[in-house]
This record gives sequence, structure tokens and C-alpha cells, in this order.
Amino acid sequence: MTMIDCPSRFAASDTPLSMRVWKPKMIALEADDSATSDSVMVPTALMLPVTLVERILLISVVILVLIVEILNTAVEAAIDRQSFEINPLAKRAKDLGSAAVMLSLMLAGGVWASILWATFGRA
Repeated sequence: MTMIDCPSRFAASDTPLSMRVWKPKMIALEADDSATSDSVMVPTALMLPVTLVERILLISVVILVLIVEILNTAVEAAIDRQSFEINPLAKRAKDLGSAAVMLSLMLAGGVWASILWATFGRA
């Protein structure tokens, strides 16, 4: 295809076609992975023999991770929409978003581990 045959929305873009095709699919897969883990952990929290407060805490940290992942995906999509060229501020924003996801996962893991240990570790 030459530039003349190419639709204007593709001709005006400097972004490689492979990046335009695969990036939205990668974002969708990230969201799908997180939804899969949430669909397992929330029912598990509902079936565990824990108190109401512990159950609410288990479900809350799972929802917190989902919220932080959604916000991180939004930041990355906004930065990628603006430009795919390397920019130190864009890199820092993406790194901080990823760090927020990691911290929320560590918090969720710590809450789940401590509640499960308190419930089943006293054998």
C-alpha cells in the first residue's frame, strides 16, 4: 500500500502499525487478567470462615488493586495517546503508576496472608 492508497488516519500517524494494533490488545489482556483474579478471590473471601470485618477487608483490598490497576492503565493510555516517543516525564509517570500497582498488590497479599494465617495457622 502506498501513502496515497492508505486511509488518512493511518497516513498521518508516525506510530508503527504493529504498535497501533497490539497496544490496545495488551491493555485489554491486562484488564482481563486482573478481572480473572478478582473473580476467584472475591468468592473465596465469601466462603472463608472469617469474621465480617475480615471478609470486608479481604474483598476491599482486592477491589483496591483493581482500582489502582484501572488508574495505571488510564495513565499509560493517556501517555501513549499523546506520543510514543521516549520522554523522561512520561517514563516517570508510567513507573510511578506501576509502583502504585505493586504496592497495592503487596498490601493485598499482606492482608490475605495475615488473615489466612490467623484463621488457619493456629493448628
